[in-house]
Amino acid sequence: MVMTGCWDQDSLKDARLANASAFDITSEGEIKQTLEIVDDSESQQGSSGNEVHSGTGRSVRQSTDRIRAKVTGDIRFFKYGMILYGNKLAQNDIYPYLDVLYREPDYPTSHVKIAIVDGDAGDLLHQKKLAAY
Repeated sequence: MVMTGCWDQDSLKDARLANASAFDITSEGEIKQTLEIVDDSESQQGSSGNEVHSGTGRSVRQSTDRIRAKVTGDIRFFKYGMILYGNKLAQNDIYPYLDVLYREPDYPTSHVKIAIVDGDAGDLLHQKKLAAY
């Protein structure tokens, strides 16, 4: 008798977990995506740092692919928490940018918080601390 392995297994030890993302529109009309990735590769248990990477493209998938090319490891969205949209992008039509989130099986859509921010959303992910209002 032959036993097969689980084909849909996704190991957490190989994953780079995305925590938040931000979407903006560039002056050329391209999408700029900024991802905050939890970096726990060399940290002690219970503490981790964050890396922030950006990529541009004509679509959300193309910008994500450009970020994946820069980052070692496989970016995963298991514990994805927040999506920020710049107000310049949101003024036109936000649905094409939300559409990819519901079509990709790797994105958790039930617990993601969405916010539209003034200015560039990617700048918020580069800040070390945010002031509460």
